[in-house]
Amino acid sequence: MSNDRKEHAVKMWEAQQKRAQQASSNSVVSSVSCDTCDDTPCVPVVFGTSQAVLPEGFVLLGSIDEHHPLSYGYDLSCQVENCRLPAKVISPCTGIPIANAFTTVKRVRYVGSITHIANTPIVFSGLTDFSLLGGYARVSSTDTTEVNNVICYSAAESPCPESFAESVMGFATITGLTEQSNGETTVDLRSTFLLPPCNGQPFGFDITLTSDGVFLCQPGTGEISSTTLSGRVVDFNGNPVPGLPVVIALPNTLRGDVDQPFVFTDEDGNYSFTYQTKVFGNLVACFQIFAMTPFAISEPLDICIEPCGA
Repeated sequence: MSNDRKEHAVKMWEAQQKRAQQASSNSVVSSVSCDTCDDTPCVPVVFGTSQAVLPEGFVLLGSIDEHHPLSYGYDLSCQVENCRLPAKVISPCTGIPIANAFTTVKRVRYVGSITHIANTPIVFSGLTDFSLLGGYARVSSTDTTEVNNVICYSAAESPCPESFAESVMGFATITGLTEQSNGETTVDLRSTFLLPPCNGQPFGFDITLTSDGVFLCQPGTGEISSTTLSGRVVDFNGNPVPGLPVVIALPNTLRGDVDQPFVFTDEDGNYSFTYQTKVFGNLVACFQIFAMTPFAISEPLDICIEPCGA
């Protein structure tokens, strides 16, 4: 090989090595270009508060802790942020975790605001016969709640759900009455908004169901036997979710029912029902029931009815 051709080959090899080094450098920068994910928790629920002035001479039609209609509009966007999470990689050779491994994921966040209007029914304080009502008055409260909530961490290509804003659900609860310094009385309300999950992921709520007596003694005389069903609803982080509707799913063939078609969770996320059964004869039956919210279902609870003294 002539010296010119040899020199040309060396230059080509050096240029190739330089390009390879640049490509390697670029790939490393790309892989670490996003920050390590911080400890921002996923919070699928947003709370808002508002107040409405109670007109003089009027009282609430109902009581504290009741739930009332809530109208709301939203200006929300789904933002995707790349970040790195530690990845536990097991070596096929040794079975030992490989240290310092990371994987890039998408942190999904809802950002914006929800404007909400709660309508609370009121009546004249001296009215005792509600049949005289051709309707009732309402007092409205309006407020805006800011949203900046991480919903999930995902490896999906498109983690933001379609029409996610339209999937927001909201409920309003009266939390109290406050006597203001100017003599006015205000109705205090809390609004609860449930945010939809990322694509392919479950809603971030967990519901439990227990009973104070899984065996009901049935005398067979038509007398009512009952037990209390109770539970709790929490979010991803174990925080209570108040103001969430809960229903009890019963078998169609069951001769019994709960005292209310649905209830709302209280400030601590708790709820309770009374289940009653009224059966003649010596019935022995076991069945499963469930507690459900719009976003979660409990593990099944076994309930048995048996004759007294069995």
